[in-house]
Amino acid sequence: MNLDKTSTTLKKINRLFEIINEIGEANSTEQDLLKAYVEDLYSAVSDGETIVSPAQATVPKVAEAAPIAPITAQVEPEVIAPAPVAATPTAVAPAVPAVAVALPKPAPKPAPAKSIQNPELAALFELDEIYELSDKLSSQPIKNLTKCMGINERIFTVNELFGGDNTEFNNIMKALNGLGSFDEAKQVLIGSVAEKHQWSSPDNFKKAQKFIKLVKRRYN
Repeated sequence: MNLDKTSTTLKKINRLFEIINEIGEANSTEQDLLKAYVEDLYSAVSDGETIVSPAQATVPKVAEAAPIAPITAQVEPEVIAPAPVAATPTAVAPAVPAVAVALPKPAPKPAPAKSIQNPELAALFELDEIYELSDKLSSQPIKNLTKCMGINERIFTVNELFGGDNTEFNNIMKALNGLGSFDEAKQVLIGSVAEKHQWSSPDNFKKAQKFIKLVKRRYN
């Protein structure tokens, strides 16, 4: 390798490339000159060896490989076993759950009517027959005992017949609204408030009987 010639040729190539790069393109003269510089560089590196252009280079022939005889082998045919046939499941009837039949409970026997031991208390519920037209009009049926009394009448009834206990009065009126007959209402009144608040006393007798007549209209 000729170092001096190699260094000089590289400098020429660099200067020529800088000029071409500044111009932005190379004409035919500059292209030929650049090729000459490259050949000189190759010569300096090869130290005088003959330069062979790529077009002149010959590629050695490769000996053709002998054709490979096809290999024949006897292959036994593959025996494919038939796929197992799934057994058809036997249809099973769904189990019918046992249904418990609830037998109706026997209706409870009505409690025997409480007898009124106090004759004065019994007299409260012995209401006279109505003959006068005015009395008949005032005895028309009512649907709701809690709505049939005015404010003043309600206050008077609570104070005189229920000992001033408004809660007890409301509970009794609701209970009476849910009953189906005057006989049932009589038992409720006797067992809860009539004897307790002394409705049969001379001071309360007329007030209590007026209230009982009102209650009776609920079941007419």
